[in-house]
Amino acid sequence: MGLFDLAILKTKRSDLKQFMISLMSSHDGDVPLLAKTIAGNSSDKIHFRETLEALKQQMESDDSAYFIADSALYTNKTLTTLSSDMLWITRVPETLKQCRELVEEVDIDQMQDLGDGYRIMEIGSWYGNVRQRWVVVFSEKAKEREKKTVERRLKKFREDAIKQLNQLHACKFACEKDAYNAAHALSKKLKLMKISDIKILKKCIKEGKGRPKKDAPTIYQYSVEAIIKQDDEAINALLIRKGKFVIATNELDQNKLSVQDILSQYKEQQSVERGFRFLKDPLFMTSSVFLKTETRIVALSMIMCLCLLVYTLAQRLLRNRLMALGETVPNQLGKPTKKPTMRWIFQIFEGVHVLIIHKDDNFQELVLNLTNLRLKILKILGTSFEKIYETAA
Repeated sequence: MGLFDLAILKTKRSDLKQFMISLMSSHDGDVPLLAKTIAGNSSDKIHFRETLEALKQQMESDDSAYFIADSALYTNKTLTTLSSDMLWITRVPETLKQCRELVEEVDIDQMQDLGDGYRIMEIGSWYGNVRQRWVVVFSEKAKEREKKTVERRLKKFREDAIKQLNQLHACKFACEKDAYNAAHALSKKLKLMKISDIKILKKCIKEGKGRPKKDAPTIYQYSVEAIIKQDDEAINALLIRKGKFVIATNELDQNKLSVQDILSQYKEQQSVERGFRFLKDPLFMTSSVFLKTETRIVALSMIMCLCLLVYTLAQRLLRNRLMALGETVPNQLGKPTKKPTMRWIFQIFEGVHVLIIHKDDNFQELVLNLTNLRLKILKILGTSFEKIYETAA
């Protein structure tokens, strides 16, 4: 089964024009296969479609190749354009009404329990005139994370609501109806909060200076007094959706791609994100490079992706050799692992030095500080790597 991950990295650099890197990598080893620099104001939805259309023309037909992407791929036009020739797995955006309603309606107890906090339910869909399978997924861990996010948002929403209510308190209205309308308008505007115990205060005022005349008309001003409360109904409706999301695929054969496979393959769609973390890492030093012209920005992004290519190939090689030999290396905590990051391996090799001895007309090179662990890693990687260090003292 060929699996390819697609995503778009967006920069947040104030010293240059915003740009994005569109990246496709293999599911096996996170190896980047395609990279393209695009303008920062480009639509990722349109670019996904253009990229896949270009790939469709270049690739031979392969029924076992699946393209895995985030919800930017899931648009009516993209699905209609690609679904007859390419197989894909993607997340359905919750901005889609059908998706939002489905997530709210599906009861967790009706879903199949997969263990490890996951539940799933499969249904059919014809969105975009494309027959497809939708898988509703519930994750207990995701719900807990999102619940904490909601709690943080509630605190901010309450603070914002109190500020807006204080501003309303200071407003004066010419009639009672205007005051009520302003209070209800604010209540509808608030997020996950509402205005409660509304009271309209009436105050007699006078115009001009001095004592008012006996026949002067009585003038009143109205103000609002109320309190802020949580909108429990809105909060409960929001929490019902938390932990749930929908994955879609146009692979209709369950024997080729089971419901469990759809979930597991989508969950592992992190290779591009891992690559992006590498490119955006402060240690990569790209933030210290000042560039103005677009051509230089493109050149920098090419170098970044080439570095990522070398990094992932080396990491993939080491992990495959460890698996084949049944060997492990210690991780940062000293525990054995078969999946070390190449970044950690680079750190292990810090302190290796080349000593050049010049005597008369002869030069001798000695590689110093090759510990047993470093020699073991070189042996696992193979003879070509050992030869680089074969002059060790």
